[in-house]
Amino acid sequence: MNSVVTRRSMILEANKSHCLLKYIETLLKKQREDPDYAKWDVTKPLPKLPVPDLKHTLEKYLRCLMPILSEEAYDRTEKIVGDFIADGGIGEKLQQVLIKESEIKENWVYDWWLEDMYLFNKLPLPINSNPGMIFPKENFNDEDDQLKFAARLISGIMDYKFVIDQKKIPVDRCSWREKGQPLCMEQYYRLFSSYRVPGIDKDKLVISNTNLLAEPEHVIVISRNQMFVLDVIVNFTRLSEDQLYHQLKRIKRLSEEDENTFSDVGFLTSLPRDEWAKARLELLRDSTNRDCIDMIERCIFIVCLDKKVNHNSNKENIMSNDTSELSTLQMRDYAFQMLHGCSSEDNSGNRWFDKTMQFVISEDGVCGLNYEHSTAEGIVVIQLSEHLFRYIEEKRKQKFYRMPSICELPVPRKLRWLISEPISVQIQEAKYSFDGRIDDLDLYVIKFEKFGRDFPKKIKTSPDSFIQVSLQFAYYRFLSS
Repeated sequence: MNSVVTRRSMILEANKSHCLLKYIETLLKKQREDPDYAKWDVTKPLPKLPVPDLKHTLEKYLRCLMPILSEEAYDRTEKIVGDFIADGGIGEKLQQVLIKESEIKENWVYDWWLEDMYLFNKLPLPINSNPGMIFPKENFNDEDDQLKFAARLISGIMDYKFVIDQKKIPVDRCSWREKGQPLCMEQYYRLFSSYRVPGIDKDKLVISNTNLLAEPEHVIVISRNQMFVLDVIVNFTRLSEDQLYHQLKRIKRLSEEDENTFSDVGFLTSLPRDEWAKARLELLRDSTNRDCIDMIERCIFIVCLDKKVNHNSNKENIMSNDTSELSTLQMRDYAFQMLHGCSSEDNSGNRWFDKTMQFVISEDGVCGLNYEHSTAEGIVVIQLSEHLFRYIEEKRKQKFYRMPSICELPVPRKLRWLISEPISVQIQEAKYSFDGRIDDLDLYVIKFEKFGRDFPKKIKTSPDSFIQVSLQFAYYRFLSS
């Protein structure tokens, strides 16, 4: 164990990012100088999640229902609530269960929420659960531009991971209501150390947070549906952007040379969870496949080098005076690429949907990410993305330096699978069913310009909560009309 800890310390020390640390110091200075932030002591542990008072909760519930229910429906609901909250009733008994749970757990709701929202859900991850995020479109003139951007992106992500590993990332604070109040940071520490394992009855969220095992030092790069192990740390030192670029170029060449070999295993991760769980168990019967799955599950993150997609919006005659602004059709098509890869003929097999973070970089400059949602909420991923934007913009101003001894780096290893006939059949079925779900998805992008996120804040409401309630209210009105 001591050797593992020593190795980890040496890697961290050798890979300090002065660029990111400078940015972090700026954030900390801002927090120290803001009186609303300074009044909170971030060194104190956060309190446990409290159990809300039952009577107060139900009173608030009835107030929320009053504007949208008929008088008859409201009276009926009020009676049900009254019976529920009566002395010795079911509400009182359940409240005591919650209070006991809160006494023995840091967060009494977390396990229930995680299991009911995600792990017991049998629906396929793409479209149903995994969000997609579109990055600003890049202008790639050729393959070199794509791979240099990918190298820069990998370097920026490793930058961020270094700060997370050192626990130097500034504590998130509330920016409204209880302004400056410290927030829990646990989701940040799971971004690059977690993986969702499919289960027949229930999935499992695996989080590697032990000092007993060596930290992973590789990412998985997927090109033309083929998976490669890219070591990003060699001899305790992170690869430079130029070294990463050359390794990515090797991967591109290897994927083109081997394009006709069987390489569609990623489609299995698009299956319903219990079906994928059974297929995974079948794959694990062979030691070669066990090694492949182990390398994927333990990697830091995944980079998807996508082929160019002939989007429908590219064929439209889009009338716009501002060519720098994406049309709603383009945003829709780019969102499709991040959500599901567009089709089995395009990039849907160029994914592994169980991994927490997948970064997509297409030949035509369409970039973004797809992430497995059970690990973290959107704000954590947004913070990472904003760092990447800053990092990439700063690096654009610098020269892309050539580094010596590229030839000394080992050639990235391709993951080779041994596929049985039943698994081969299941992969074809997965492709067919995935294409069917993709065809069944309708998405319309509407630009709402009457107000933005400042309005909910003015009325002391979280913008996220505002949108969630708006969606629920729209659904209610649609079904009740």
